[in-house]
Amino acid sequence: MDPKQRLSTGLSAEDEMLIVAFRKPTLLSLDDCLYALQRTIPHLTRSSQHRCPQRHGISRLSEICNKPAKQRFKSYPLGYFHLDWRKLITFRDFLAATTN
Repeated sequence: MDPKQRLSTGLSAEDEMLIVAFRKPTLLSLDDCLYALQRTIPHLTRSSQHRCPQRHGISRLSEICNKPAKQRFKSYPLGYFHLDWRKLITFRDFLAATTN
């Protein structure tokens, strides 16, 4: 997928390619991707990391993975405790997993 026209950006083409290559298979949120990629791309900011997937058409996770729309939580009796968690991976972990 070709990106839309690049106007003014602080990211090189290689940086954008890296962001897109990381975002597609991991399906992490933008903030999680930012956390994982900031060590690899030190000049990466939240706004530039937000605009890059928009240019490449992968900014909305629901459009990428074709998941059904989110629904409300099921009603549980009083006292039930719900906890969501996700393991964050760094780019170094991602590279190690893809090269093995």
